[in-house]
Amino acid sequence: MIENEIRRAASEGKRQAEMIFAENFPEKLSRINYLSLSASQKKIVNERYARENNGRTMEDDKAYDQLKKYSDFSRLDLRRAAGGLIEQTESLFRK
Repeated sequence: MIENEIRRAASEGKRQAEMIFAENFPEKLSRINYLSLSASQKKIVNERYARENNGRTMEDDKAYDQLKKYSDFSRLDLRRAAGGLIEQTESLFRK
Protein backbone atom coordinates (compact mmCIF):
# COMPACT_ATOMS: atom_id res chain seq x y z
CA MET A 1 0.00 0.00 0.00
CA ILE A 2 2.69 2.50 0.99
CA GLU A 3 4.92 1.15 -1.78
CA ASN A 4 2.21 1.94 -4.33
CA GLU A 5 1.91 5.49 -3.05
CA ILE A 6 5.67 5.95 -3.21
CA ARG A 7 5.75 4.65 -6.80
CA ARG A 8 2.84 6.91 -7.77
CA ALA A 9 4.45 9.96 -6.15
CA ALA A 10 7.82 9.21 -7.79
CA SER A 11 6.16 8.75 -11.17
CA GLU A 12 4.27 12.04 -10.82
CA GLY A 13 7.42 13.85 -9.70
CA LYS A 14 9.34 12.49 -12.68
CA ARG A 15 6.57 13.58 -15.05
CA GLN A 16 6.55 17.10 -13.62
CA ALA A 17 10.35 17.36 -13.74
CA GLU A 18 10.34 16.25 -17.39
CA MET A 19 7.69 18.86 -18.24
CA ILE A 20 9.68 21.64 -16.59
CA PHE A 21 12.90 20.50 -18.29
CA ALA A 22 11.14 20.35 -21.69
CA GLU A 23 9.79 23.88 -21.25
CA ASN A 24 13.07 25.41 -20.09
CA PHE A 25 15.60 23.44 -22.15
CA PRO A 26 13.95 22.21 -25.37
CA GLU A 27 17.25 22.14 -27.30
CA LYS A 28 18.87 19.91 -24.67
CA LEU A 29 15.87 17.61 -24.62
CA SER A 30 16.05 17.29 -28.41
CA ARG A 31 19.73 16.36 -28.20
CA ILE A 32 19.05 13.84 -25.43
CA ASN A 33 16.33 12.27 -27.57
CA TYR A 34 18.73 12.12 -30.53
CA LEU A 35 21.45 10.51 -28.43
CA SER A 36 18.99 7.89 -27.18
CA LEU A 37 18.38 6.60 -30.73
CA SER A 38 20.09 3.40 -31.80
CA ALA A 39 23.00 3.65 -34.24
CA SER A 40 20.81 2.44 -37.11
CA GLN A 41 18.10 4.99 -36.28
CA LYS A 42 20.69 7.80 -36.15
CA LYS A 43 22.00 6.68 -39.53
CA ILE A 44 18.52 6.86 -41.05
CA VAL A 45 17.82 10.27 -39.48
CA ASN A 46 21.15 11.63 -40.73
CA GLU A 47 20.57 10.25 -44.25
CA ARG A 48 17.17 11.94 -44.41
CA TYR A 49 18.56 15.20 -43.01
CA ALA A 50 21.57 15.16 -45.37
CA ARG A 51 19.33 14.84 -48.45
CA GLU A 52 17.85 18.26 -47.68
CA ASN A 53 20.96 19.93 -46.24
CA ASN A 54 23.76 19.60 -48.80
CA GLY A 55 25.10 16.34 -47.38
CA ARG A 56 25.58 17.68 -43.85
CA THR A 57 24.33 15.53 -40.97
CA MET A 58 22.17 16.61 -38.09
CA GLU A 59 25.22 16.20 -35.86
CA ASP A 60 27.29 18.47 -38.14
CA ASP A 61 24.70 21.23 -37.90
CA LYS A 62 23.68 20.49 -34.31
CA ALA A 63 20.10 20.69 -35.58
CA TYR A 64 18.63 18.37 -32.97
CA ASP A 65 15.52 20.54 -32.79
CA GLN A 66 14.55 19.07 -36.18
CA LEU A 67 14.66 15.48 -34.92
CA LYS A 68 10.91 15.03 -34.99
CA LYS A 69 10.78 15.91 -38.70
CA TYR A 70 13.39 13.32 -39.68
CA SER A 71 12.64 10.53 -37.21
CA ASP A 72 9.21 9.43 -38.39
CA PHE A 73 10.09 5.73 -38.36
CA SER A 74 6.54 4.74 -39.29
CA ARG A 75 7.45 5.64 -42.90
CA LEU A 76 10.68 3.69 -42.70
CA ASP A 77 11.47 1.30 -45.52
CA LEU A 78 14.36 -0.88 -44.39
CA ARG A 79 15.05 -1.95 -47.99
CA ARG A 80 16.03 1.60 -48.90
CA ALA A 81 18.03 2.42 -45.80
CA ALA A 82 21.72 2.04 -46.54
CA GLY A 83 22.86 -1.09 -44.75
CA GLY A 84 19.31 -1.86 -43.63
CA LEU A 85 18.17 -5.23 -42.36
CA ILE A 86 16.94 -6.45 -45.75
CA GLU A 87 20.12 -5.34 -47.51
CA GLN A 88 22.30 -7.04 -44.91
CA THR A 89 20.29 -10.26 -45.07
CA GLU A 90 20.41 -10.34 -48.86
CA SER A 91 24.16 -9.76 -48.86
CA LEU A 92 24.62 -12.77 -46.55
CA PHE A 93 22.80 -15.06 -48.98
CA ARG A 94 24.61 -13.69 -52.05
CA LYS A 95 27.93 -15.04 -50.77
